[in-house]
Amino acid sequence: MSSQLRVVMAQINLLVGDIAGNAQRVLDAAHEARERLVADVVVFPELTLTGYPPEDLLLRPEIVRATEVALARVRAELPEGLAAVLGFPQATPVGLINAAALIADGRVHATYAKQKLPNYGVFDEERWFVAGHQPCVFEWHGVKLGLTVCEDIWHPGPVAQCAEAGAQLVLNLNASPFHAGKGGERLGVLQARTKEAGLPIVYVNLVGGQDELVFDGGSMVVDASGEIAVRTPFFDEGLYPVDFALADGKAVPAPGAMAEEPSLEAAVYRAIVLGTRDYVRKNGFPGVVLGLSGGIDSALVLAVAVDALGADKVEAVSLPSRYTADISNQDALEEARTLGVDYHKWFLKKLGQLDRLRTELPESAEPLVPKHWGEINTVTIAFGHGLSVAPLQAVMGISALVNGGMLIPPTFLKRTPEEAAKLGKRVIAAETSEKMRYLMRLNVEKGTARKADVPGYYIGGKTGTAEKVVN
Repeated sequence: MSSQLRVVMAQINLLVGDIAGNAQRVLDAAHEARERLVADVVVFPELTLTGYPPEDLLLRPEIVRATEVALARVRAELPEGLAAVLGFPQATPVGLINAAALIADGRVHATYAKQKLPNYGVFDEERWFVAGHQPCVFEWHGVKLGLTVCEDIWHPGPVAQCAEAGAQLVLNLNASPFHAGKGGERLGVLQARTKEAGLPIVYVNLVGGQDELVFDGGSMVVDASGEIAVRTPFFDEGLYPVDFALADGKAVPAPGAMAEEPSLEAAVYRAIVLGTRDYVRKNGFPGVVLGLSGGIDSALVLAVAVDALGADKVEAVSLPSRYTADISNQDALEEARTLGVDYHKWFLKKLGQLDRLRTELPESAEPLVPKHWGEINTVTIAFGHGLSVAPLQAVMGISALVNGGMLIPPTFLKRTPEEAAKLGKRVIAAETSEKMRYLMRLNVEKGTARKADVPGYYIGGKTGTAEKVVN
């Protein structure tokens, strides 16, 4: 079947509010689609330029102005001969519309206003947009294209309007979030629309995480009978071509790549990983810190974090207590070792125990730390061996644990509490510090440090077990 129209589905990951960056992503994808895949049309997800969901950013007039600037840039820099179909908010005399437009040769050829505005679950589009009422059909390279946006496909009406207006192929821009079983639901809806209108549909979905939402991709093309002709991978970005030829006045898709739909367990895990990765990356966090108990729950969290970010972006800390079973400590260490996470060492450095203590006196030595810090060092240091620091340095670290979580550099000179507070750096949460004070005091009141109690003083402590004689 010779191709008369090559459509490329741009399943990409966008950042809400990064309008200039999203415009650059559109242009990069458009140039690749044209130059590498020889596309005639490239179709992007819903609200491409703002990202989805922009929510109350749409209440700011500067967002619409920035979108207009980005749209002008896209118009000017699209490759010659390529049509791009993308989404953006557009101001109209009756209000803001959720628009999809076909852009080519430096101008907007057609604009469509989304008709079905979802206002349930995670959606609240009636808060920001007014609904359109008319179909939009435009001819490109001899094929009449009908435009629809996301929710339009879930209701009877908009696709049938395209057919009545002479469309031979429907393009549907989406930002459809993941939930278990969503892939099958989407296919059922597309098949209902093809049965209603007798037209093939190109369904292009967003991929990526945005706060509590995860968009799983899984874009697809169904022919006029509702059979899948092409399906893209789930949870991955990419550009995916499909060729159409006209037969009996209808566009017929050529069979193409068919990505396998992941199992329920695999889909849920990949959604969690993608959501974690994008939450950290899109918020500009350098990495994550998590505590390991050695249990199944912390093992799963650690696996998700490492798969999402890479081991170099994950710091794991074990804080065993006298209530922690030996197997928990052993399993926590094994989790960290298996996944290549820098373990325990990070927390000691944060407490200032691995660097030379700087005071007004020059006579301070570097801490004595293992030259090669391996697993055995982590274990022995946790029990009180293998690390040597100055007494003042140890007091500084312990004080940070019990004074509300603030690490305050020591001095031999007088300073006020206010001056000290300004120099403090938070190393643990205040709530954690309060719990540690409670546990240390409990050790004196009822534990192995009862002989250290002094009437009139709030004494707490942790007694070591490294030298404890067993049997």
